[in-house]
Amino acid sequence: MAMGALALLAACGETRSPAPDGGGHGYLLFDPPSQQQGWELVDQLTTRSADKALIRTSGLADDGAKTMFIDFSGGCEAQAPFVAEARRAAQQLNIANVRCTETSPIS
Repeated sequence: MAMGALALLAACGETRSPAPDGGGHGYLLFDPPSQQQGWELVDQLTTRSADKALIRTSGLADDGAKTMFIDFSGGCEAQAPFVAEARRAAQQLNIANVRCTETSPIS
């Protein structure tokens, strides 16, 4: 199962090495109007965010490549400022339905 997840991430263009695992995980899920806009959000957060070290991986969720995700260390509540920053960045890119969960989108 883990090998399948790694293969999926590699196929989806994941380019970051996982951050050190600080315990919990959070997953930002979002439905961009286009994959290009989704990757713009990922790029913005992985290069410009003050909390970019939290980001572990990113890619396409297991739902027909419509939903994208960003996996980060710490969990939704513990990293509320990062989640809020991601929502603001998504809004600027016209990406709606940003949600945070602690359940992996990859089966």
